Amino acid sequence: MSTDAYYITLIIGGALTWLIFVLALAKFSKFYAQFIVFRRDMDINITGMGTNIRKIQNTFQELAIEQRRTNKLLVELIDEHKNNGPIQGIEYELVEEEEIIANTAGTEVKDQTR
Repeated sequence: MSTDAYYITLIIGGALTWLIFVLALAKFSKFYAQFIVFRRDMDINITGMGTNIRKIQNTFQELAIEQRRTNKLLVELIDEHKNNGPIQGIEYELVEEEEIIANTAGTEVKDQTR
């Protein structure tokens, strides 16, 4: 009887092991299917984000070009101001802008027109 009990235990243990293995394989298959769906969704989202990021990059490039152009114009204006003295109308606008900035900061501006 001892050998019969041994074989029955071995058969039951093997069947349970096989059942656990099949259930684990089914769980893994379900996880893999969900992973494929998740990957497809993420690929779609990344493609959409790439388009938006390219648009943002183009906008920043345009802003940088515009900033360079503005800086060049300001340098030319300052050079002309240094060489030829104050330009009619420009100095008033610069002083007025300084007053606006000072008023928002809560400080006074010295009169620079004299």
